[in-house]
Amino acid sequence: MINSKQKLGKLGEEFAVKFLKKNGYKILDRNFKASRFGEIDIVAITRTNADWTRTYADKKQARTHVDPAVAGRIPLRGTDKNQAMIWEQIHNFIRNLLNFIRNLLKFVIRRKSPEATIVFVEVKTKSGDEFGLPEEEFTIFKKEKMRRAIQDWFWTKKVETNNWRIDLIAVDFSQNEKEPEIRHYPGYA
Repeated sequence: MINSKQKLGKLGEEFAVKFLKKNGYKILDRNFKASRFGEIDIVAITRTNADWTRTYADKKQARTHVDPAVAGRIPLRGTDKNQAMIWEQIHNFIRNLLNFIRNLLKFVIRRKSPEATIVFVEVKTKSGDEFGLPEEEFTIFKKEKMRRAIQDWFWTKKVETNNWRIDLIAVDFSQNEKEPEIRHYPGYA
């Protein structure tokens, strides 16, 4: 049986999911129940590495593009076969060098690009301000419990990354019952 406090919490989570999606997050999981460490309200991910790399690499490739008039076949003057061979070798060397630099830039860009960040979101919802703000409900004990739940999530989903954080979203219905005030605290814990 769901009581009014649980209904309010679910409503707050719905508003938080809409807020995250509107701000470019992709929702991976909701209400993940860790074995004995409680629940993670929302698991989301920020912009992915592949999108950023492809966009940035295309820009770099455009900058390293060589004009065909310069790198193409160089018009030869004279009929000396040795001169033609030298120009052909220079042409091949320049073409190979430019391909090497282009591939090296792609590799470096991929290595330096920001990875996607997994975001574990705790949602706190309140309908009145007589007992404090929603942010005050996320205590040290609850933060530690959430860290253990996150370890359980990583183990269960078989995900390995060091790029994650805990965010807090406070949903406050005290001013307006139809459209709450939403406050997002990235990297809160």
